[in-house]
Amino acid sequence: MTTGREQRSVRATLAFSGLALSLAFTCGPQPAVAKDGGTAAVPPSSQAATLKSVKDVAHRLRKAALDVINDIEQRDMVVTGEPMLIQPQAMKDDDKPIGWAQQMEDLGPALPPKKKWLDMDVANVGDLVNLLSADVAAVDVAPAAQGSSPWTDLKSIVTDIQNHYANLKKLTKGPKYDNIAIGKEALKIFDDVKRLETPWKAALEASRQGG
Repeated sequence: MTTGREQRSVRATLAFSGLALSLAFTCGPQPAVAKDGGTAAVPPSSQAATLKSVKDVAHRLRKAALDVINDIEQRDMVVTGEPMLIQPQAMKDDDKPIGWAQQMEDLGPALPPKKKWLDMDVANVGDLVNLLSADVAAVDVAPAAQGSSPWTDLKSIVTDIQNHYANLKKLTKGPKYDNIAIGKEALKIFDDVKRLETPWKAALEASRQGG
């Protein structure tokens, strides 16, 4: 049976993830307009189609990272007047406190995550990281452009996501869990997916121009 805090945490997390995902990757191919004013069906290029898949996977990966954060935020108490959502914030230097971790500590000890949910959510993150990596690697880029931005930026961020997922897997083997450490790795993945937006848009524009 969930507590009042757990119910509010789940509702708030879902509300935030819906807002965040609706704001991410908002720039996409616009439908062509036919001479009669209708929408003309224009088949996307192979490059643009693969970039569309990158966007779709990124949406799901960002939500999956939030699911892991929700797993390690649970508490068995209700605190009146507490904020409904611990807002994920951009990661800073590891030597300095971050907003999310500070809020976690201020609210008191969290419950150990439930293994069955954590295992499922971390596995989901892993599946999506693999899909994202495969999609980015599959983008058909001209040899002359492969070593320049935005393609190098996309690959660099995906490599960073892979590294944080590797750390996340190690931290979630159990039987003991460090909630803050797990949350930090999940939050870094969350932040990295947001960082993909800028090079993704640039890559889409380059694909339109045949770059």
